[in-house]
Amino acid sequence: MTDWIIQTISQWGYAGIFAVMLAESIFPPIPSELIIPFAGFAAANGDLNFLAC
Repeated sequence: MTDWIIQTISQWGYAGIFAVMLAESIFPPIPSELIIPFAGFAAANGDLNFLAC
């Protein structure tokens, strides 16, 4: 599951974060504690840029 989260965030950027968070809302077995740290890590590495989306 973690690989899927990382791959989705890496490929889709902000839309990927939105999609994974939406899936977390629909399917409760996906904990948001797994999603947010990966999104933060991607932002800290410069992979996500709010002005460039």
